[in-house]
Amino acid sequence: MNKAFFQAVAFLIGTTIGAGILGIPYVVQKSGIYLGLAYIVVLGIFTLIINLYVGEVSLRTKGTHELTGYAEKFIGKWGKNALLISLLIEIYGALSAYLIGVSHSFSAILGLSTDFWILAYFILMGLILFRGINVVKGYEVIFNAAKLLLIFSIIFFAFAFIKADSFSLPETPALALPFGVILFSFMGLTAIPELKHILNQDRKAVKNAIILGSIIPIVVYVLFAISVVGVTGSSTTEVATIALGAKLGFFMSLLGSVFAIFSMTTAFLAVALALIWIFHYDYGVNKTVSFAATMLVPLIIALSGKLGFIRLLGLSGSIAGGVTIILCLIMFHKSKESFERKPEYQLKASMILSSILALIILVGIIATFFA
Repeated sequence: MNKAFFQAVAFLIGTTIGAGILGIPYVVQKSGIYLGLAYIVVLGIFTLIINLYVGEVSLRTKGTHELTGYAEKFIGKWGKNALLISLLIEIYGALSAYLIGVSHSFSAILGLSTDFWILAYFILMGLILFRGINVVKGYEVIFNAAKLLLIFSIIFFAFAFIKADSFSLPETPALALPFGVILFSFMGLTAIPELKHILNQDRKAVKNAIILGSIIPIVVYVLFAISVVGVTGSSTTEVATIALGAKLGFFMSLLGSVFAIFSMTTAFLAVALALIWIFHYDYGVNKTVSFAATMLVPLIIALSGKLGFIRLLGLSGSIAGGVTIILCLIMFHKSKESFERKPEYQLKASMILSSILALIILVGIIATFFA
């Protein structure tokens, strides 16, 4: 295992673990702890499979592409355009949620209005992203190390205050509520094409990097949900660290806010960079225009106050994330028929498995819409 391998794993974890983790305890509590944890495990395994599928697709092609580029190669123009619309909804929803979540965290520990912190954070992220991928990679390793240290500190500290009655089922469980938020929390697909470049000297390691980078979030989400819901119970808030701070005092409030900032920053950098590259590499848009198109839309959404944290996560995860996954399933099967190079690993193309996965997504989208 070399430095590039751990950098690839960190990049995938950083893209995956973001604002979504802060919404998981809320939806787990609202649906009931057992059903909520089942959602985490099942959807986590589900996205591991999809990540491996997309990893194989990327290894079957030459050159630099993002997801939309692969869609055009293996599905056609309609696939590229459909995936772009889906990714725009998903990524803009994610970036908007990160701006909102971080602003509340900064406001909680430093004061001042959330609008002020939205603008300040927007400027900071813009400066980092404008300098390019090398800077983002450097911050990725540091932020992920700090993020995992903080989250396990929160879990360890909170476990001492867990009460069994906090896990009691709500009177009317929201059975469909967790789907969109939890699916959103696992959406690290935009990072997969980048792993091929990070591991350019050892592409055989891409598969193991995807597996490790996909399993770690499952474990983290399960432990985080248990620790938060076990302490806050029916008082669990949409942004989990706020409820913990209210229950356990200033130290937890500070620790939770710092964790929220780290987790959302790593995801913001990775996801925003992916969209900049989609505009630039796959659509030939000037880099400056690509940067502006990526950054300004979520700023407007966040400042408008029209959509809240959980709503952004749920809509982005169920609808946009679901459509993206279905298109990725089609890409995977099409790539078996026509490709540019032999991939470093190959998975069996099972139409039965893919049909089951697609059906789960469609049912989830419908259920989320009615919920």
